[in-house]
Order: sequence, then C-alpha cells, then structure tokens
Amino acid sequence: MGYFTARLALNGRVLVQDYREECDGAVSLQAHAVFVAEPEHDQYSLHWFDSYGFVPGTPAPGVWNGENLTFVRSSQRGQTRHVYVFEEDNVLTLRLESSFDGGVKWEPVMTGSYRRID
Repeated sequence: MGYFTARLALNGRVLVQDYREECDGAVSLQAHAVFVAEPEHDQYSLHWFDSYGFVPGTPAPGVWNGENLTFVRSSQRGQTRHVYVFEEDNVLTLRLESSFDGGVKWEPVMTGSYRRID
C-alpha cells in the first residue's frame, strides 16, 4: 500500500511530495519528489529522489496532455515515465513505466490510485 503527502512551497511554484510504500507492514520504498512549475513558459519539471539509492539525474521535463501530466526521467539504467492522471476531484492515479530501449517499449512498474484524506 502506498501513501503520499504533498504541500505547496515557494509561493505556490513548487509542490513537495513525500511517498511511502509498505509491504507486509514494512516500508519497502520511500521517495521525495519536487515538482516545479514555470508558468511564464508553461514548463514543468520533476526532481526525484528515492530509497533505492540511485543518484538522481537531471530533472525530468513535464508535459500536460488533457488531464494527464507526464514526466520522463532518464538515467544510465534507462527511462522511467511518470503519468499523473487527475480523474476527479481529490482522486489521482499514478502510473510508472520503465523503458530500457530508449522509449520504444514501456513496461509497467506500478499503478496506484490515491484519494485525498483531510
């Protein structure tokens, strides 16, 4: 099961997200994401850090396509695509997919739906 918290920072230009995934009562993954919006250029970027310990590469550029916000992170190991789908008020689905051939084929890594809890 996965959980995340998110908060706006720096006058609303930055969204800071902390993620925790648990399996059998133990934490199996922790991640820290920083989303940056550059509204004057309609550009978005994702800075990603996780407990797997890989050195973060350059920020991933983000692109809106309808209700989906997609980022593609690249490293020496391959690419990871983060697709955030805003389905309805207070519901977010996140899909992670990996490619090891330059983005020709994408393999599903995980899909999760998250609901806001006040």
